[in-house]
Parts: sequence; structure tokens; C-alpha cells
Amino acid sequence: MSQNNDPLIYHEEGEIGFIEINRPEKKNALNYECWQLFDKYCDQLIDDHQIRALVITGRPDDIFSAGVDVTPTDPFIADMFQALQNRDKAKIVKGFANIQGIVSKLAHLPFPTVAAINGLCYSGAVELAAVALPFSAPTLQNKRTTSKCPS
Repeated sequence: MSQNNDPLIYHEEGEIGFIEINRPEKKNALNYECWQLFDKYCDQLIDDHQIRALVITGRPDDIFSAGVDVTPTDPFIADMFQALQNRDKAKIVKGFANIQGIVSKLAHLPFPTVAAINGLCYSGAVELAAVALPFSAPTLQNKRTTSKCPS
């Protein structure tokens, strides 16, 4: 279980796991800590045979995610800027491959992943949501308790 001030909040309701992106002051932009938590939660979910679906959404209810947080002090962004300055192609490839590996883990979870896109969704958040597109439920009501799926 996560704390309410964590950048990603994980909780369960019955057999459904929820990951809420929780950085409203940054429009839920995904920083290095978010990617690390996605990785951690994926590893835990792979081993959890009670969970039958995962829902990824944003908090508050009108923001999914503005994408990747490009704040220069973020460890990932700082490493990538340094690699660019040093023309270190291998480090750049390795850095982005790490993020892609985390997205791939989400795409290959042993159950459906639903992107509950509840507001703005840009940049890297689109890639995050795209791993769940076959299972997306675009209209949510009553605080994620009822969803309308297209027929």
C-alpha cells in the first residue's frame, strides 16, 4: 500500500489493482521516481495471483498525465542531459531502454491493464496509456466504481 503523498499511489479493491499518478502540482508529469515505482509495482503484480486487472489513472480526477517531467534536476533527465553533452550514445540508449523496459512490463502483465484517462494526456503518458488501449474504458462515473465500455 502507498502513502497519499507518494507520486504513485497503489491500492486494491477486491481483485482489481489501482495505480494513481499523484503529482498534481506537476500535472502528474512522470519523473524518475514514478518510473521506479511503476517498475516496483509491476514486479509485485506479476507475483500476485489475486489481482485480475490493473487500472492506471490520475489524481485528481481531471488530470491523467502531462507526460515525462523534464525538470533538469530529475536524476533521469540530468543523466540524459549529461550524456547528450558528452555525446554518449550508449548511455542515452540505455536510459531510454530502461524506461521502455518498464512500459513493456506493464504491457505484458498477466491480466488486462486499463488506462482510465480522466483528463489531459500528453507525451510519454500516451505511450503509458497505449499499453492498455485494447482494454480502455473511456467513460468513468462515480469515482471509478462504474465504467461504460464501448460495445
